[in-house]
Amino acid sequence: MTVTRPGGGVRARRHIATTATLALAASMLMLPATAAFADDAIDGPQTSGDSVFPNVGNGGYDALDYDVSLAWTPDAQQTTNLVAGSMGAATTTMTARAAQPLRTFSLDFEGMEIDSITVNGQPATWTRDIDAAAIKYKLVITPATPVSGDFTTTIKYHGVPVTHIDLDGAAEGWSRTSDGAMLLGQPIGMMAGYPHNNTPADKATYTFTIDIPSTLSAANGTGAAPAAAVSNGELKSRTPSADGSRTTWVWRQDKQMASELAIIGIGRYDVIESSIVLSDGRTIPSWSFIDSTLSVANKTTVTNRLTQLQTITQNLEKVYGPYPGNSTGVVVDTVPSAINYALETQDRSFFPSASSVGGNTLIHELIHQWYGDNVAPSTWTDIWIGEGMATWGPTHYNSQAGFGTGASTEQTYFNSWNSKAANSPDWTIAPGLQNNSAELYGYQTYTRSAQFWEALKISIGDEAFFKLVPEWQARYGGLSVSGAELKALAEELSGHDLTTFWNAWIMTPAKPAWPEKLTASLATPERTEPAKRGDEIVYSLTATNTGKVPLATSVITVDATSLLASATLATPLPESVTLDGTTLSWTVPATAPGAAAAVTLKAVVSDTASGGTIDAAAQVATLGGTCTECSTSLDVTEYELAPAPAPTISGDARVGETLTAGTTGWPEGTSFSYEWAIDGTTVADATAETFEIPASAEGKTVTVTVTGAKDQFLPVTVTSDPTAAVQPAKVDPGTEPGTDPGTEPGTEPGTDPGTDPGTDPGTDPGTDPSTDPGADPGTDPGTDPSTEPGTTDPGSTDPGTTEPSTEPGSGAPIAPAESALTDALKGAITFPGTVAPGQRFSVGVGTEHAGKSVEAWLFSTPRHLSTLTVNAQGYVQITMPNDAATGPHRLVIANADGSVIGWGPILVQARGLATTGGTLPLVGAALGATLLLGGALVLASRRRQRSA
Repeated sequence: MTVTRPGGGVRARRHIATTATLALAASMLMLPATAAFADDAIDGPQTSGDSVFPNVGNGGYDALDYDVSLAWTPDAQQTTNLVAGSMGAATTTMTARAAQPLRTFSLDFEGMEIDSITVNGQPATWTRDIDAAAIKYKLVITPATPVSGDFTTTIKYHGVPVTHIDLDGAAEGWSRTSDGAMLLGQPIGMMAGYPHNNTPADKATYTFTIDIPSTLSAANGTGAAPAAAVSNGELKSRTPSADGSRTTWVWRQDKQMASELAIIGIGRYDVIESSIVLSDGRTIPSWSFIDSTLSVANKTTVTNRLTQLQTITQNLEKVYGPYPGNSTGVVVDTVPSAINYALETQDRSFFPSASSVGGNTLIHELIHQWYGDNVAPSTWTDIWIGEGMATWGPTHYNSQAGFGTGASTEQTYFNSWNSKAANSPDWTIAPGLQNNSAELYGYQTYTRSAQFWEALKISIGDEAFFKLVPEWQARYGGLSVSGAELKALAEELSGHDLTTFWNAWIMTPAKPAWPEKLTASLATPERTEPAKRGDEIVYSLTATNTGKVPLATSVITVDATSLLASATLATPLPESVTLDGTTLSWTVPATAPGAAAAVTLKAVVSDTASGGTIDAAAQVATLGGTCTECSTSLDVTEYELAPAPAPTISGDARVGETLTAGTTGWPEGTSFSYEWAIDGTTVADATAETFEIPASAEGKTVTVTVTGAKDQFLPVTVTSDPTAAVQPAKVDPGTEPGTDPGTEPGTEPGTDPGTDPGTDPGTDPGTDPSTDPGADPGTDPGTDPSTEPGTTDPGSTDPGTTEPSTEPGSGAPIAPAESALTDALKGAITFPGTVAPGQRFSVGVGTEHAGKSVEAWLFSTPRHLSTLTVNAQGYVQITMPNDAATGPHRLVIANADGSVIGWGPILVQARGLATTGGTLPLVGAALGATLLLGGALVLASRRRQRSA
């Protein structure tokens, strides 16, 4: 647990109880943090969960870096032909990170003696839990206080290093050589070299400091020659001691490295320093160490191979991606037969002989720099990924498809698969299930896994395969991952579900089936003209076996979406073909390698097809297939759009009215253009769906011509029947004969339409400025305040108004529907926001309505106010009825048929409470001012009292 303390300031005032509580909390924080740590700390797991080596590797922390310092000295007396030696002093410092507090944690360490251990600079206690039969060599450390987050552990040790022998009899760890020592670690022997977390899942960076005699000789004391110490990464320094008798070699590995890939070689070496240029132009150093005792011929073999190192590396980059290391080279040393194997030690691989460098083994170990080193297995079960690729890789490199002239990988690994009987015990270990370390380096890890890589290439195709191989590096470089990630990546890049294939090759202890391989094609006879309705289309679908085994389970599908939209498949379908939705599936019959199978599909172009193309595309739905010429496209003849009924015209054929064209019955998706005509003469710019009848059309007929168009069809043009003869415009019944139609009866022509006659322009149009100040604003002087000049007695109906009607054709104006008062029409007319009963006011309708008759309505319950004619300035004059209820209303201006021109909210307010400019009523304002003044006096009085 991490103890935190509050920071920042506190409030200036705090309740006494709050202060006491905080004081108590502060005192509690003074308790030792280690007590909280100890409560939550755990014992780090003494396993990494690897089923092959369940007692090797550890948990609870992530090793970040190792600093290993060794001082090796050969014994003064040698008794065999292999040099014996010991570590006079050795130190390993591990920097690690614990995700949660650890009261104990463990490392793997075999042999030598511990001198001291400190954790974060403080002495720690330790025990060694060893069970050789269980392959368990634990160094269990108890720090003085639990560790959490980043911590360092320094272990000092000394003694005679040991050789670890695996269950398969192979040796690793420290091995004596004829003139020095060799430290190799795969799979778990590195724990004999230095204490660490011995699992490939926990990569780290390294510094190796190796102090050795400057001169070494054979065990019998002959052949003294300069000595060298080689390791991973880059050589940072080689420093002789003051007397020159010893030299310290420092190597730094900045790349993430699993411990099993480390190497320390001590002996008489010819050191060859050079460099190579990579494909991206980067130059990296090359250090190679060749056993000085090799023959001249053997040394020549090695040096000749080193001259090819740049070319081989660049070629491999074309397959696997950029070289992942910061340096390169080889180590060639004569070693005992127990370690007579090559190994992919990181950056510079180890070889036990010149001949192994000269052959495909060099390519094998170089491929490992990508597969096995850069991307390592997370458990030893998945060693097959890297070993299989490093086995397949040289075969590809030397093939015609790679960089040589040899046989194809398909032929090579099919022969390998085919020559191994199904009942061979080699098939009884599934690569992805192996857990016996004695069988770790068997057939399943190398040969079957190389066969897997080739089978995968056949199954997903070359394109996806050669994307997968470098993408594995790009995505997981520097990490340790499992086969599950490889399967997921292969499925992602190929688009195939590989579960069945994967289970057979990786998870089943039996011989898997070799994958089928075929090439599909889809063809139809060429046409010189587009296909017509009723034409027959013939498709030929072919599968050619291009693989090594008969076709037995392959399926080819055809996307028939476009085909079925324009044609009908002939039935019955061939016996091996099925239709599911718009997908045709053909189960390919048994077909021998090199042979072909075919099926014919027929369809008839439908009676509704027109234009465009009929497309079909095939693909191999099962694994192992490629497609050549697998799509076809046929042009289709274009036909006129049908049905195409003549348009209809709705609306009143009267001057000023609007007509609408109807296009019911045309195919869905048709787009239309319009052309209106009067007595057959086209009206300019009349191209909308609606048409407002002009005065020039009176006594004439109107028609509309519609052109319908739809993609893949020829357009069709048709004309409507003519309307009846256009009637004159409606006359406003409220207009007095002989008056100006743009003015309201009783209004003096020429006055401002927004004001009452005789008012001063700019004043409230509902107020007569010449009235007595005490009189009711809005009434003419000398008149009954309850009546407006020119109106009837109060309570009588407004002259010229009619009762509202909802019946079309009744002669009376139709009341607008409530739903017609939309937001889009709100504010389309202008008028004062507040009026008084009996007040006359102007309403701006718009000059586009000049000369038209309109209807004024008061909502909520629609009340017809009057029929009015819009004057030339776009205004009408309305008198609010004396009996209009006070409160909010909506004023609506509409056409006689009830269609709304515009509307807006209006407040009917009793006289004397009218507002100006949206301010408070005058009485309310006066009252508010009085209250404010009174409040000020009271405050002033209190201030005086407090002053006193």
